[in-house]
Amino acid sequence: MKPQRYEVDTGLFYCPIQSAVHPRVGDVAERSLAWITKFGLSADDRQRKRLMATNSAEFYGRITPEGLEDRLQIAADWCYWGFAFDDAWSYEGETTRHPDDLLALVGRLLRILQTLDARLCGNDPFLVALHDIAVRLSAGSTPVQMRQWVESHRLWLLGMAQRANFTARGIIPTLDAYLTMRLHDCGGAPCTAMIGIVDGVEVPCHEIDSPAVRALTEVAWMTAALDNERVSHAKEVHGEAQVKNLVDVLMHERACSAQEALSTLVVMRDRMMCLFLRLREQTIPTASPILRRYLTDLGHMIAGNIEWSLGTARYTTVYGDAAVPIGSVSLSTGWVLEPADDLCEPLPFPSISWWWEQLH
Repeated sequence: MKPQRYEVDTGLFYCPIQSAVHPRVGDVAERSLAWITKFGLSADDRQRKRLMATNSAEFYGRITPEGLEDRLQIAADWCYWGFAFDDAWSYEGETTRHPDDLLALVGRLLRILQTLDARLCGNDPFLVALHDIAVRLSAGSTPVQMRQWVESHRLWLLGMAQRANFTARGIIPTLDAYLTMRLHDCGGAPCTAMIGIVDGVEVPCHEIDSPAVRALTEVAWMTAALDNERVSHAKEVHGEAQVKNLVDVLMHERACSAQEALSTLVVMRDRMMCLFLRLREQTIPTASPILRRYLTDLGHMIAGNIEWSLGTARYTTVYGDAAVPIGSVSLSTGWVLEPADDLCEPLPFPSISWWWEQLH
């Protein structure tokens, strides 16, 4: 990577895509909170506050601003469920103490999605709630869409298992290993797998599985993931630490300061953003109307994720052990007109460099 051309403002975001939001997210959120209570996804007041702070209805409502409301409800419920599951198994210490238990649970969870058999859930509230989501989603999707959604969980749960492995062994991975893990554990795969379902359309397999569209989908996952890391880093330095993120990995591998690492993260992220814009522009002219809508919603995901991240209490509020807010984090709401890095050259990481090979 070449040095950036000018000083990087790590609090500003380059994203020349207009954000939008579904007009019914308020109603969706109200129903989701009733659903959360019904299935008992929050064991105590602290977990309930953290889960409510995700504002997942807005999160997914910004991905599919023109989606069908009943399908958006299912996607929002899944996002609330996903944040609760992720907090319980990645951010609350369970994987550090019992990483093998996660692998056993993953196998059971995937089998529930494959069979829709409620007997596999037992009395686990997370599994019972996920079964409810899967049944509802299956009723509103095609067999291909349902298979893609189930398979997307393999990627997400693989990423969670990779992170658990790093955490349990007490190691900081290499940059490339971290990017591989983060691409999966960010949860982007299940989110994008639901786009067509919520929109009520199905992108043909020869388009959704093409190398260019696969690359665009993964770039959108990673760009959003790195934007979340930028925002969550501000919360971490205010006292509510989470698991290791890219800033920690950069500091370790390059022996640099936190500010230098954060600047490098922004440079990497902006080069990805520029790739997304170029590759999408290249792909759209030959895309079907359904694929164009999917590519539009990928852009909505990147832009909407920024808007959501900067406003949700999940990132702007620091919670104490007593389950009450103990402080707030001031986050920039600004945007920058020029990227910190707009080079077309691939980033030097084998796990993601193939994205740039799709440009012609």
